[in-house]
Amino acid sequence: MSQPLALALVLALSLVLSGTVLATEAPTSSVSATSALAPKASLGLEKAKANSGGIQRRMEKTEITPEGCTVEKFSIFSPSASREIRTLVLLPPEYKEHPEKSYPILYALPGAWGVRENWGNLATLRQAIKDEPMIVATFEPGLVSFYMDFDKPQKVDNSSDPMKKCLDTTFFFNELIPCVDQNYRVNPKQRMLTGVSMGSYGAYHYMTTKPDLFVSVSTVCNCFPHYGGENDIWALIKERVKKGLKYPKLYMRAGFDDYLFASTQEMRKFLLEQGLPVNYQETLGGHNYAYVEAAIPGLIYFHWQSIHPELPAPPTPPVIQRPPAKSATSATSANQPAKATSTSAAPARSKE
Repeated sequence: MSQPLALALVLALSLVLSGTVLATEAPTSSVSATSALAPKASLGLEKAKANSGGIQRRMEKTEITPEGCTVEKFSIFSPSASREIRTLVLLPPEYKEHPEKSYPILYALPGAWGVRENWGNLATLRQAIKDEPMIVATFEPGLVSFYMDFDKPQKVDNSSDPMKKCLDTTFFFNELIPCVDQNYRVNPKQRMLTGVSMGSYGAYHYMTTKPDLFVSVSTVCNCFPHYGGENDIWALIKERVKKGLKYPKLYMRAGFDDYLFASTQEMRKFLLEQGLPVNYQETLGGHNYAYVEAAIPGLIYFHWQSIHPELPAPPTPPVIQRPPAKSATSATSANQPAKATSTSAAPARSKE
């Protein structure tokens, strides 16, 4: 078994085993992602936007959350993958009250075996976009796709269906973004990107593919494997820095009990070596959505401030030492919300 495949299989189990209570579907079959990775050449966003009238979406359900947000669930038919891809858009409460206003958008990437509800079910996220109005869009990737394009069929969902085309990069740039732009009042100059676990690799993969498309990128419960080849984000970041390409603002947060904590530290060190500053926070917590939910207020404020530079900058706390091991009687459950060991709350907002 190759190293990337082995890592993918371990990661695919990680969020399931660590208490991902927000997932609405449980895996029912094993993953067989054995084909080689192959990047797609066609990622022309402007061309795709011009043809976006041909992208079809099938509305499934609309809900209003206790915070007043609107949740729209639908499936987009992907011409490139020849199948429907489940998608979710979260709208802030004020969206329908201001039909003349366009909004920033945050594309949120779930982890391995992730479903669209992983982000939509986060109460802290819904509260945050009520206070800092933005649109959130998410979709369901291939189970262990790392958000890349594959040249052979893959396992793309938790059903017993046979393997299908998995072209998550092509879908994101050529189909998802144009479809969202077509149906929602998006400010195209205020696109932002976040990812959890496998989605953190996806966020950096998309960022290196089109670094000028996003104003800010954040990651939580990070996973940054060394793939090698054309899809290796480490090599791509270094290459693009040498070419003088501008990168978006970066935010990264991880817990001491995260089994991939070393991957976060390695990437942070690498980014600094490339001259790329990153707002970096280490806190107590593990590799699960309870940790993600606790991280949301600071994460959303980071993105909000990236498009409102007149506001106080998000705090960049000093790197702290890993706390000593706790006794069994005082250990925090992996499913309890993470408690920050450094300042992670958003600064007080200026009065408007």
